[in-house]
Amino acid sequence: MSLPSTGLWMISLAASLLGAGLVWYGAQLLQRQLGLSHASARFWLGAWLCAVLPPLLALMLPMQATPLQELSSALPVALDSGSGALLPVQLPALAATEPLMAWLTPLLLTVHIAGALLALARWALASRRLRALLRYSQLLQTMQLPGPQSRQVMRELQQKGVALRFVAGNGTPFALCRPQPQIILPAASLALPDRTLRLVIAHEAAHLQRRDPQRAALMRLVGALYWFNPFVRHIAARVQLAAELQCDARALAEGGASNDGRLLAHAYIQTLRHATGEQPASALTHRDFGGHQVRLQHMLQGDAGRRPGITSVLLLVALGTACTLGLATVHAAAMAGPPSLPLPLPVTSVTVLEAALPPAPSFAAPLSNARVTSVFGHVSDFRQRAHRGTDFAARRGTAVLAPADGTVIAATHAYPDGANYGTVVVIDHGAGWQSLFAHLQDFAVQPGQRVRRGDPIARSGNTGRTTGPHLHMELLRNGTRVDPQDWLQ
Repeated sequence: MSLPSTGLWMISLAASLLGAGLVWYGAQLLQRQLGLSHASARFWLGAWLCAVLPPLLALMLPMQATPLQELSSALPVALDSGSGALLPVQLPALAATEPLMAWLTPLLLTVHIAGALLALARWALASRRLRALLRYSQLLQTMQLPGPQSRQVMRELQQKGVALRFVAGNGTPFALCRPQPQIILPAASLALPDRTLRLVIAHEAAHLQRRDPQRAALMRLVGALYWFNPFVRHIAARVQLAAELQCDARALAEGGASNDGRLLAHAYIQTLRHATGEQPASALTHRDFGGHQVRLQHMLQGDAGRRPGITSVLLLVALGTACTLGLATVHAAAMAGPPSLPLPLPVTSVTVLEAALPPAPSFAAPLSNARVTSVFGHVSDFRQRAHRGTDFAARRGTAVLAPADGTVIAATHAYPDGANYGTVVVIDHGAGWQSLFAHLQDFAVQPGQRVRRGDPIARSGNTGRTTGPHLHMELLRNGTRVDPQDWLQ
């Protein structure tokens, strides 16, 4: 991964924190201002999508606008100092940050990948524990249930292909969709009153009906990529809380009795007392204290909040669009690099200046054994635009020589004209002449350094967008590319 692309990746990580934070606080503000219910699962799922999709979409937008051929942006040009002398454009900021980026970017990339792998490993470990738990589970028999109501709901679920199993201990009930739809109950829950157990089973059946296990698994997989982002986790928790509230409401609606809310709340509190370990998204557990309070309030008092309407949907879409466009703008600016500096000279002045310039320098071949493999202006399937330089055959590590005396004005792994150039060295030879060497393995010079004709300045390589190791050379005269072969001696 080249430094420009990893720099863009770093910007994406940082911007995703800002964007997800904006979505998190914006969604909470919308919920309070519009009086939305905490059980608005689609609203919070939309907020979650607004938090995780903009960084990915923003990365794609500028990438699609960048062609795959070599970029045609202007190279560093000479500026008129006001005294008739031409001064080279220096890149001190880029040169100063390059050593830092050389080790910081791979380090951050390694940390990010390690964090994602750790999150996936924790998930895999939890899944392994779950499979071990299922191996010791037993199929629940009708006579093991405490009464007719729980037995009736069990028969209804069996007709739909849902199995009920139980495990020893005081864990929490949960639903699974694989390897088959099933509800796992701890043995202690079988001691609950008949109507209470019916509510618990109906709650888990609602999870299966809503396909919550599949949704939770997908969100956890995506969440592993955003392990560093606490706002994404907060929003995902609100999605799960809304799902729990909706399942509570479905279970209570099917029961119909006035005291069902108290029965379910009592079972919820009892389960919280015995809940231990990491388990799947469960009907009666929630790690957030505020979530526990909201659930108990909904069980006992009902839901007085509004359902999301078209206004809240439009506001969420506007928030997600704003985040996407904002991140895309930042990425596009990062990819563009520093703006090119124009030559602020009228045409008449340029003509007079060119007449006063000394003759062109004497340019030598940049390699001790120079064999041309692609000429200036060449077009092919690989290169849709006319070739802007000359390619020379060169193995990795071949010494690249200065073609003429001059001053190095760029020596960088992150050339502002784009990542396709790879590692680049640019030399200003005076009299309006500049030479550029791309796809280098590394360089042996620094910006501002004077070089003599024949001095080694770099080693050829295969960086950037290439079909193989070679040396790409460009020659500019007063900012206009010319055929290097016309000037090499």
